[in-house]
Amino acid sequence: MSIRTCAGVLTLLCWVGLRPAQAQPLAQNWQDLSPRERYKAMRNYDQHRQLPAERQQDMEQRYERWRQMPPDEQSRIRKNYDRLRQLGPQERDQFDRKYERWKRRTAPRE
Repeated sequence: MSIRTCAGVLTLLCWVGLRPAQAQPLAQNWQDLSPRERYKAMRNYDQHRQLPAERQQDMEQRYERWRQMPPDEQSRIRKNYDRLRQLGPQERDQFDRKYERWKRRTAPRE
């Protein structure tokens, strides 16, 4: 994995692991992170390194797709993610059930 990809994965893992319910600006590089965020990012990265190679590669490909998205699409996804995190337990369960039904309907048939 290149240094750039490694830094990108760290930032993405940090963003996913640290996003509070309230929207905050996303740190764009390692230097923008607080010591606490750096610690959590390193923990997330260690967990990433312990994943099977196939899962690591999948995550890195997802990061590359994310990085290549237009900023307005990234913003839309961040807003949706923030809304999802703000759901209460019952709303989240209902969302998860709907998502699982949708996933089953749209899954390719073998």
